[in-house]
Amino acid sequence: MFAQFTRIMRWCLLLLLCIPVLAGLVGVIFPALGYFPAIGANSFSLDVFRTLFALDDIWHMVWLSLFTGVGSTLLAMAGAFLLLATFSDHGPKKCSGLEIRQYDELQLIDRFNEHFSMIDHQRQLHPTPSGLEQEFLFALFRRMA
Repeated sequence: MFAQFTRIMRWCLLLLLCIPVLAGLVGVIFPALGYFPAIGANSFSLDVFRTLFALDDIWHMVWLSLFTGVGSTLLAMAGAFLLLATFSDHGPKKCSGLEIRQYDELQLIDRFNEHFSMIDHQRQLHPTPSGLEQEFLFALFRRMA
């Protein structure tokens, strides 16, 4: 009895959630196909698309829409990650005669743990102009929700 009731309620909830989605689709598709009684368009037609594709700059508009869509997505993804390069805790205490601040993995985690979690890190040796080797620490962090 209870299982049958939950099954019925699940379908009722699904139907309840689908109603506004379907109404939204109708509200977008009908005007796109020319049916928009509020402005006197009372029949379905593809004239809107014919007019749109007759424009000289249609492909420029399509390219611009795709470029901004992909660009904004990549920008949002870039904002979700932090790539950091710093002097590691091994190596000289100065760079080009200037005092430097050195970090290890735990210090970076502690420094950024409020908003980011470390995904990966790597140490790399780089030669300096003076012939010494300086170790750098690269870390990739992911923004926490």
